Amino acid sequence: MTTVQRIIKYLAIAFAIVIIINIIGWMIFTLSIFKNVLGLTKGNNNEIVQNEAITTDFDSNEELKSLKVKLNYADLIIKNGDTLKVINNDEEIKCSQKGNQIIIEDEKDWELKFMSDTKQVVIYIPEDIIFDEVNIESGAGKLDIETLKTDELKLDIGAGKTDIQNLVVNKKANINGGVGTVKISSGNINDLKLSMGVGKFEVTSTITGNSKIDAGIGKLDINLEDDDENYTIETSKGIGSIYIFEKSVSDDIICGNGENYIVISGGIGSIKVK
Repeated sequence: MTTVQRIIKYLAIAFAIVIIINIIGWMIFTLSIFKNVLGLTKGNNNEIVQNEAITTDFDSNEELKSLKVKLNYADLIIKNGDTLKVINNDEEIKCSQKGNQIIIEDEKDWELKFMSDTKQVVIYIPEDIIFDEVNIESGAGKLDIETLKTDELKLDIGAGKTDIQNLVVNKKANINGGVGTVKISSGNINDLKLSMGVGKFEVTSTITGNSKIDAGIGKLDINLEDDDENYTIETSKGIGSIYIFEKSVSDDIICGNGENYIVISGGIGSIKVK
C-alpha cells in the first residue's frame, strides 16, 4: 500500500468513526428518553440476577491450554490468583470448560446493555500458567490485565481503556486496537502484528522476531526494553512525525541492522520509538 493510499484509508476511517459516534450518541439519547415509555429491558428479567456475583471454578486436574473470551459490553479484568476461576455479575455471560479450553462469552448480543449497570468479568490466573493460545474479543468496556502469559495471542480491542501491566507472548501476537487508549507497561512479545486503531497506544516491552506495526490515527509510543543495536526498524511515513531513537525521520528509511526486525507503517499522528 502506497503512502497516498494509506492516507486516504485513515482519513476514511476517521470520517466513518465520527459518523458512527454521532449515530450511537443520538441512539443512546433517544432510547434513554423512551426507555420507560416503551418498556425496553435487558432481555427476560426473570432470567437475570442483577449485581449478584457468579463464581466459576475449573478442573484443576485438567491441563488448561486455551482461553477464549468474547464480550460485547462488559469490563474485563484479569488478575493474579492462587487458583484459576472467574467471577462475573451477569447471568448472560457464560463460563465453561471444554477439555483444556476455557470459554467465556456473552450469550446475547448488544440488546441495550448500555442502559443497565456495568457488567464485569474478573478472571483469576495463577502466575505459573502459560497458555498455548489466548483469544480475547472485547467490545465496549474497560480491559485491565495484571499478567498474561501465552504462546499465541489474538487480542481484538473495542472501545474503551486498556491497561496491561505485563504481557508475555512467546510465539506470535496479533493485536487490533479499537478506539481509546491502550497501555502495555512491560513484557516480552515475539512476532508482533499490531494494528493500532484510533487514539493513543503505548507499549513498553522487549519485541523480538519479525514484527509489523500499522499506526492508525493518534499517538503511538514504542519503548523498547532491549538495546537499540538489537533492532532493525523500517519505516513508511504517513501524515505526522516519526522519531526513531530520538532522531526525526522525514522519509521512508531503514534504521539499524539488529536481528529483530520491525516494520512500521505510518498513519495520521505521531510515532516515537525509543
